[in-house]
Amino acid sequence: MRHHIVLAILALSLVAPADAQETSGRDEAFARGKAVLAALKEADTTLFGTTFFGFYLHETQNIGTMRFDVSAAPEESGAVYRVAMDLKMAVGTQKVTGKFEALLDAGFGLVSRSSVEITEVPEGRITKKERNRREGGEWVYEAEIEGPAPTYRIATAEPDHWEMASLMLLVRRIDSATPQTFVFRGIHWPKPEEIDEPPPAVKDIVLTVEAPVKGSHRGGALEARRVRVEKTDDETTVFTLDEKGHILSARPGNVPLLIVAGTEEECARDLPGATDSAGPRGATTPKDAAMVYLRVLAKDLPVSALDDVFDYDALYEGLKTENEAIGNLTPEQFAETLRTQFESQEAAFTKEQLAAVEPALGVEETGETAKVTIPGAEESPFLLRRTPSGWKITRFPH
Repeated sequence: MRHHIVLAILALSLVAPADAQETSGRDEAFARGKAVLAALKEADTTLFGTTFFGFYLHETQNIGTMRFDVSAAPEESGAVYRVAMDLKMAVGTQKVTGKFEALLDAGFGLVSRSSVEITEVPEGRITKKERNRREGGEWVYEAEIEGPAPTYRIATAEPDHWEMASLMLLVRRIDSATPQTFVFRGIHWPKPEEIDEPPPAVKDIVLTVEAPVKGSHRGGALEARRVRVEKTDDETTVFTLDEKGHILSARPGNVPLLIVAGTEEECARDLPGATDSAGPRGATTPKDAAMVYLRVLAKDLPVSALDDVFDYDALYEGLKTENEAIGNLTPEQFAETLRTQFESQEAAFTKEQLAAVEPALGVEETGETAKVTIPGAEESPFLLRRTPSGWKITRFPH
């Protein structure tokens, strides 16, 4: 299955040296990121203030709130911004409360960070404390989880933008009106509660500004702007902003969670229905939908991303006529089987090989339907239809 598409992508990657394209594109994006940071010399007081966010499981069920405060840092700290986050969540019998404080420089790089997170379960309470600080030429990370945990160190002169406090301000300040990509850097620390974690490392953070989309925010229509933040292969968050640069929502890519801004009262209530100020949850173009599928094959996105671009009912109706075994499944069993199949497979090709594919995709759009082809595999195209939730794949290459 899919061997034609894999061979076509491999052939394209040989024709266009993807490594060179990837390196060149990453260098240009890193240069854009450095230019953004170089222009940030002093506090932007328009960022000061308080924003409330509600946390919603499966689009509508409220499971918590977060208060996000931005203010001037104390003069003696040597920082420019102080960001404080107050988090409260409850899922089933588990309750989590957390208080986080980060001091940032003018470019939103970390100066220091501290947090206390308390998890309550029927068996008892777990307290986790964390602290990031600069010590000479090293960054130091300390944690306590019901007792001291290992202390990690890394020597680097790179500014650290890994923390969410840094990223949320960066997202607000970059030019979100023009589709483009920026690369920043941050320190990925080991999780003290996990064993066999890799050592701390400086890693790229890729911010991709997507084309504006028509969307809604708590019932009001608007033109929204998306910024996709990719910190690791499986840690992606899509932020949505209004025209003034205020964050309206955030959607993590690896959990069924939606985070939506609102008043303090709104953020404590369930949402009345599926609402996402990032606009349609599906793809905004046929090519985007096809690329989600291909990125899942390359293990560049989690399998759950397919839920945003698959029309499972249409796929089921089309494939059951070709495969008797599929006809013996219910639509729900078919969808779960499909997810399991994608989950169990190794990466079909690398992300570098995939980089040569996107500009080569052929798109034929006719009103409410579309066809996307890969050069060399034209006999097995993607078929798609437009829905209120964006473009959905009704047939994929196989």
